[in-house]
Amino acid sequence: MDYVVENWMAENELAVDKGLRAEIAQDFMEGLKNLFTDHYIDVPDEKVDVAEELATKSEELETALNEQIEKNSAMKKELEEFKKQDLFAEESKDLSDTQAEKFAKLAEGIEFTTEESFKKKLQMVKENYFSGSVKEDVKEVVSDDEEPLELEEEAVKQVDPAMAAYMNAISRTGSKGSKKINNQ
Repeated sequence: MDYVVENWMAENELAVDKGLRAEIAQDFMEGLKNLFTDHYIDVPDEKVDVAEELATKSEELETALNEQIEKNSAMKKELEEFKKQDLFAEESKDLSDTQAEKFAKLAEGIEFTTEESFKKKLQMVKENYFSGSVKEDVKEVVSDDEEPLELEEEAVKQVDPAMAAYMNAISRTGSKGSKKINNQ
């Protein structure tokens, strides 16, 4: 009989241990309840799981916080995009449409950290790729004794310097040809 009891205790040691703990905890709670009633402390009969409520509320708050963080991040990105567009528009206002398109492609790779650094980077790209305007190049090709070719400002911005030399030569021959026709 002792052998059977020892084997059963060895196999069910965990269950017996938990059973004893549960019984002790239940006796403690009953004693605590009796103590409260003896001293006129009112304890509600329904069980309230405060830890469960706090865990649920904590999860709800974390979810709300994560949503707000995502919204804030999206708004920050959108604000950066607007700032980038505004700075780009400011820097490209004196460029022609084709130059502005090329400038836009070049500016796509520029990283936005702060407004000042982005503006400096845009100015650097603009100076490197669009430093001398075409209008100045055309004026240099025309000699002092000849009248400069008057083109629309938009056309002047789009003319290549080499092409400006050809246009200048054509305008000189065109003006000589018109003098010959007028003389006849």
